[in-house]
Amino acid sequence: MDNINISNISLSKLKREDIKKQFANDSRLDKILFIFDKINSLDGEIGNELSVMDLAEMKRVKSGKRSDGSYKMAFLEGKWDGIVNDFELNEYIKEAKGFYGDDIEVEDFRKFLGFAASKGHTSYQKHLEEVSQKTGMSQELIEKLGGAFVAESYKVVEENGKKFYRRELEGFYEIYDETGNLLEQSFSGYLAEDENTQEIKKFDNSGKVTSESYINKQTGEQTRYIYNKDNSGKDFKLNIKNGVAIRQSYSQLNDLNERNMKLEDIVFGAGTTKFYKSFIQIR
Repeated sequence: MDNINISNISLSKLKREDIKKQFANDSRLDKILFIFDKINSLDGEIGNELSVMDLAEMKRVKSGKRSDGSYKMAFLEGKWDGIVNDFELNEYIKEAKGFYGDDIEVEDFRKFLGFAASKGHTSYQKHLEEVSQKTGMSQELIEKLGGAFVAESYKVVEENGKKFYRRELEGFYEIYDETGNLLEQSFSGYLAEDENTQEIKKFDNSGKVTSESYINKQTGEQTRYIYNKDNSGKDFKLNIKNGVAIRQSYSQLNDLNERNMKLEDIVFGAGTTKFYKSFIQIR
């Protein structure tokens, strides 16, 4: 068979009526509908169309229990590249009999998957064009930001004649530039290391972290700042309180030095932080 691209299948919004119409004269219609119904149950809800979660879970169904209580899993994408070939499909159905049943054949699933992927691709391309027109983003940028359904949640922010794209969720925001480079990312609340802290990471053009700031949400005070000053391999932590900072340098040799300094004396350098949270202690 031809390879099937399922990278966009989760966007197809495939309906049961679509299956019935497409395979109305197929002698295996009931089996193909059964596949739809089984996948439709994977997100815990039975709706009229397949959800993103349904189709994500389809790629890794539980096919039975082992004697130790763990689950056997059947994986649809061996290479996780969005492409399913004949070998992968055969192996998946062989392993997934415990989920779909012994009377489901490879050809049944091939028909279902091929139709869903084709319909999903057509639907996605249309949506991609709509989002591009609505946001002014290029289709390439939309794909960099995670695809059409993700990109339409970004808001355009203009500053000093430049456009930036910002997306906000509960306890999280991120900012990208016009070329799709991640510039800033923030976690707070339950996503951060504690609920009273907002963490802000900034990135360079290569996607490496240049700094991490930690801000007390109640007082607005910056409590820590972590950065890498140069290429010496040493990383620096700043614990900031009442306008005074304590700088600590850390290396694998535990070369630990600290001294007090005023904030105006600090020159923050760019680079990549290698300082992990397990080494952070509030002073």
